[in-house]
Amino acid sequence: MRNRLSLIRMVLLAGSAFASGAASAQEADGGSVDEAASSPAADGAEKAVSGYGDEIVVTATRREESLSRVPISVSAYSQEQLDRQGVKAIDDLARLTPGLNFSTGSPRLNVISIRGVSSPAGASTTGLYIDETPIQARLLGNSSSNAFPRVFDLERIEVLRGPQGTLFGAGAQGGVVRFITPGPNLREFEGYARAEVSTTVGGDESYEAGASLAGPIIDDVLAFRISAWHRRDAGWLDKKIGTLQVLSPTGTAGPDASLNFVPSGLGYADVNWSDATVLRAALTWEPTPDIRITPSIFYQREYAHDLPRAYWPALSDEEGSDFVSPQFVSSVDSTHIPLVGANPEFEPSKNRFYLPSLLINWDMGPISLVSNTAYFDRLQETTLDYTVSHNRTYTTRPVPAAGDRALSYFLTTQKNFSQEVRLQGELFGDRLNWVAGGFYSKNKQIGDQKNPNNFYLGMPRIGASGRFGVTGGAPFGPGYSAYENYFGIGLVDGYAYIRELNSTEEQLAAFGQVDWEVIDGLTVTAGLRAAKATFEYYNEYGGPANNLNQPQGRACVPNSNPCVPVPVGAYGPGEGPFAPAFVVGGGKTTEKPITPKFGVSWQIDRDHLVYGSVAKGYRTGGAQGLLPSACDAQLIQYGYVDDNGNARSPETYTSDVVWSYEVGAKNRLLGGMLQLASSLFYVKWKDIQTSVSINTCTQSFVDNVGDATSKGGDLLVQLHPMDGLSLGAAIAYTKTSFDEATIVGGRTLYSKGSAIPGSGAPWTVTLSGQYDFPVAANEGYVRGDYTYNSRYPRTGVTDPVATSYDLMIPPRGETHQVNARVGIRFDELDVSVFADNLLNAHPSIGLSRSNRTPIYTDETFRPRTIGVTAAYRF
Repeated sequence: MRNRLSLIRMVLLAGSAFASGAASAQEADGGSVDEAASSPAADGAEKAVSGYGDEIVVTATRREESLSRVPISVSAYSQEQLDRQGVKAIDDLARLTPGLNFSTGSPRLNVISIRGVSSPAGASTTGLYIDETPIQARLLGNSSSNAFPRVFDLERIEVLRGPQGTLFGAGAQGGVVRFITPGPNLREFEGYARAEVSTTVGGDESYEAGASLAGPIIDDVLAFRISAWHRRDAGWLDKKIGTLQVLSPTGTAGPDASLNFVPSGLGYADVNWSDATVLRAALTWEPTPDIRITPSIFYQREYAHDLPRAYWPALSDEEGSDFVSPQFVSSVDSTHIPLVGANPEFEPSKNRFYLPSLLINWDMGPISLVSNTAYFDRLQETTLDYTVSHNRTYTTRPVPAAGDRALSYFLTTQKNFSQEVRLQGELFGDRLNWVAGGFYSKNKQIGDQKNPNNFYLGMPRIGASGRFGVTGGAPFGPGYSAYENYFGIGLVDGYAYIRELNSTEEQLAAFGQVDWEVIDGLTVTAGLRAAKATFEYYNEYGGPANNLNQPQGRACVPNSNPCVPVPVGAYGPGEGPFAPAFVVGGGKTTEKPITPKFGVSWQIDRDHLVYGSVAKGYRTGGAQGLLPSACDAQLIQYGYVDDNGNARSPETYTSDVVWSYEVGAKNRLLGGMLQLASSLFYVKWKDIQTSVSINTCTQSFVDNVGDATSKGGDLLVQLHPMDGLSLGAAIAYTKTSFDEATIVGGRTLYSKGSAIPGSGAPWTVTLSGQYDFPVAANEGYVRGDYTYNSRYPRTGVTDPVATSYDLMIPPRGETHQVNARVGIRFDELDVSVFADNLLNAHPSIGLSRSNRTPIYTDETFRPRTIGVTAAYRF
């Protein structure tokens, strides 16, 4: 590993050394650096010097600049690049972008991180933007999934690495991902259409079709843009009905041999298919040449037929691309009660959002005004099968019994209003560029969860002992289940767990940044953002699992210490001293964070830029409800007590911050044939918002626990060794680890030096090549992309030092994936044949098991998918 890191450092430093040498050589020849070329904005969005294609113009610094002139680490992709590399969703983008990691720890949890700054707790660590509007979500209970716009009719995607708190505010702690949409065209008509059909090995067929059109309604005054797109992604996981037979009760025989599965029904094939529909409309009105007003609306709806991507190795044939999980079918009989709710056979999810916005640009000569007003409205409804987890929690059986079924219904809403106004301009020619503005947002988020179950009461009533006590025992006596004796009440409206979390987050901020070219080519940057962030919450809990008055199988008044006896059978569930009590209430926190940034860059000449920066990033703190009394014993063990020694979980947590230090270089060599972008970074992360699990009551809370360091570098290479041949490489190394052991109540959550969960593989490499060649009067091309991810470092269940260590779960191994495409361009029409996952790789990328039981699940790549794409542009 040290040799690899040394090698990348040598490459990065070589680029800077070459740049310095080039400038020195010019001066030694008696010349001076050309003044026009030395200015970072001298030639704006000009073509690359060598003429090897148009360079992307980005707005990462809130003004238009060529990618090679921006003194921060940025990856940018045009729509044509996204098409060539088959990018359809955020997973594909993460595959191609150094330092960007996307993971799904569970069907309700997706974590996006940049440079290892990753956390599935609290506020988001990565800013997500559609144009000028932030859309990231906050963790509320088990609701933490972000919405990601699908990749169609985009002008470009920008990935900004490192804290961007000065210009983009809270949530940009590790970096920002921006999805930039194209605007209407006031002067001419233009259009884009794309269609695709494909088939997946062991799965079904996928297809998509979409089109956009833009043009003037009144030349140079009023224009429109409309687009519509729909995609079906085929399923490739099967669900089968059958009986589970335990071969190894503790699971030590491994994922393939701990269970046997005897099919008893046909089941369902290719259940994990999904649909997505995107509609967008925009108008641009230019009443004068200096004022441009653009109202727009973005609508997206996604439906996943069966959300989980995990399969059971014991039921599957990975080599044959046959991936299977069991289908649990509920029954109503002497041991099972009716299951409330819709009770779907599958685990569907509906996720829709719409985003109306109003963008105003006013060019007032030396000063420009930009105003963006937006409202983001999102609704997500999800049903998940909790049969395995609830069987583990509420019974002593190693696997669910026939007829068992438990579900969880989730509802998540976001209603975010945001307003940003900024002024920007230039002074002293273009030597001083400045931006100053204000930002206001009010984000309302709700996370609801309800869990029904058909075997809580049924099984213990027939005389078997439950996990939580004895049927017919204390405190309620004969006729009552062990479940009722423990939790104090039965199911509430058929639900064991009911939770409604309401949060309102309000931010008001002022920000500014100045870039001053003090001498030709040498620019210093200073920026500052001052904010006031207020977070309010109101929570309501219900159901037996949340009862604060649980007798826990004792003939005592609940919560009495020492025990105040109650005669067995004197009261029924919910009566007298056993009347249920639930957490109902809220709280509020206020913070005033300040995030500065300092930088220096040197544009040695038009081909060489070196830079360095220091920046602070933060994410806001939050508040949460108290945990139920079933958690008390473990809370006391962990040291979470009030002044009287009684158990009390934290109701608030504070912001955590990062300080980032970065140096980098952007170079064009060999007359432009070779282009490099490189950076080294060092990040210190303090008081990390961390989820602390209380296993005894299957609950968790967020607390500020632990510090970490992230360090590494990234290198982007583009090489054009001959006409028609383009080669590229994106290489990143990131090591993110805890500075000290994270110990709570004597329990080691994470050991010193172990990785931050979700930070991804230390080494990521993407190699790409494309060769263009004439075919009669047209142009053909062949393209290949290879992605490598190294073995994940140890953390949590894979770390022998951690309390949660599981010997049977190794760290995720290294992965390799190859994609290929062959096509031909007929003027505006591009037709190509592609193969994603060409070698049909099926690595283990998500092996886990349920609390030392014989039930293992895993995830892998989508099997080989072959198809045809047609894209048309005019």
